[in-house]
Amino acid sequence: MLRSVFIGIGFSITGVVLAQPVTSNLLPRLEPEFRKYDQNLGSLQGIGTGFDVSGDVAVFSGDNGMGNRGLWYSRWDPGTATWSDLISIDPTLESRIGALGSSAAFDGTTFVVGDAIDDGAGPNPPVSNDFGAAYVYRYNSGSDSWSRELLMTPNGPEATFRLDAGGQAVGDNYGTFVAIDGDYIAIGVPGRSTEEGAVITYVRDNNLGVWQLFDVIEADEFAPGDGQAGERFGSAVAMQGTTLCISANRDNSSTGSVYFFERSGSGYDSMGGQKIPSPENIAFFQFGQDLAIDGDTVVIGTAGENTAVMTNGGRAYVADRNGLGVWTLSQELRLPVLEPALDPLMTFFGNTVDIKGDLIAIGAILNEDGQTQNGNVFVYNRSSLGVFTPIAQLRTLAGLSVGGLRFGADVALGDRFLLAGEQNNSLESTAYLYDLFEATGDSDCDGNLTDDRADILAGLQADANDNLVPDTCEGFVDCIADINGDMVVTPADFTAWINAFNTSPAACLP
Repeated sequence: MLRSVFIGIGFSITGVVLAQPVTSNLLPRLEPEFRKYDQNLGSLQGIGTGFDVSGDVAVFSGDNGMGNRGLWYSRWDPGTATWSDLISIDPTLESRIGALGSSAAFDGTTFVVGDAIDDGAGPNPPVSNDFGAAYVYRYNSGSDSWSRELLMTPNGPEATFRLDAGGQAVGDNYGTFVAIDGDYIAIGVPGRSTEEGAVITYVRDNNLGVWQLFDVIEADEFAPGDGQAGERFGSAVAMQGTTLCISANRDNSSTGSVYFFERSGSGYDSMGGQKIPSPENIAFFQFGQDLAIDGDTVVIGTAGENTAVMTNGGRAYVADRNGLGVWTLSQELRLPVLEPALDPLMTFFGNTVDIKGDLIAIGAILNEDGQTQNGNVFVYNRSSLGVFTPIAQLRTLAGLSVGGLRFGADVALGDRFLLAGEQNNSLESTAYLYDLFEATGDSDCDGNLTDDRADILAGLQADANDNLVPDTCEGFVDCIADINGDMVVTPADFTAWINAFNTSPAACLP
């Protein structure tokens, strides 16, 4: 799932729980990587962006910008605890000039990959039209094979997803961002209509085995003042279930906004949707640079911030949906580690984000860890109180001696593994896979042949202190009288109990 990187600016928020930076250098660093993926595409190696992972399958895309491109996958073998080498998804994929992998999404069955600058004119187009295109493949785990799926158009089934020829316009950038959930696909077209933008959604017809147009969403359907030229509605999209999240990262002088819509039988209720504007009223903050959703939580990335005290620092935000279906910002996340090797003033922290369950991954592509512009990826875990705190810092060993790697150019979270990509200053890109259980040390400390985190998620092991290590493995004692949750029993717990008693609703008292 990739996200293009832009430079931008911003500052301060009111009414949001702040995740305070960790001021020590004790945040676990996952290194070396569990697996490294690269692919020689002729002049460049290029699979460090435009990938995703779901379950035991990881998918990749690559493009050297001169017609040499491809799609691959890798499978996890639990018996040998290894990932396979890259296997081609479509050896017959046609050669074209573009940027295959400008975005990608995989839900375990369907792989959608965008090419935001496809010209629609064959392998050697005479001009750069930047129409954009997308490709859809379906995975059959039983036969371990892939099939390319078709889009039904007025002219019949087509193997390449794009706006119909009569509706294409120069600079549409169809496929800048893609999302998939079950039988629904959303494709961002932020360049549409002089960068007003739009999102095109499709539904799979399982009877005919093709995809059909479902709905077209434009910002001006939400409110008359929205959908202005240059706002780039559709610059990022995320979907799960009936919920569709769309950003316009250039809205309101590029401060950015995020929209939330619900699907009904005939389309998305654009007029009944919700909009969260940037919490920072500073130009080029680009709130909504990246989006990811899981359940009732959305993580929102930014392009960075330029102020009197910060240059391209960046941050990310957490939005939660309450029981009434209303989305509100609940937490702001910033660079978690401040130490001499890191420069918090030039990080682009938040350019790339993903969420899976109680974990969030955030890329900081220019974070100076050891060498200039190396980049890092930071992993956060949600506590029982609903607050995300950092638990791990990812980097590549190569970054200790070589600068300009821009690690964190893309991130993707799976159930156990995390993919992180780099796109260095020479535009070469590589993907790295990390085992998230390494963040907690021994992945099977209780010796039951099941990874500790899986035990915790399945409810087989208790984790009262929310550190992703089973309590039985660290001698944790559940102090029943620990009212304030600081892991020890002190007089402060008695005070906390009195305060709770005095503020209890009348219905709770005898």
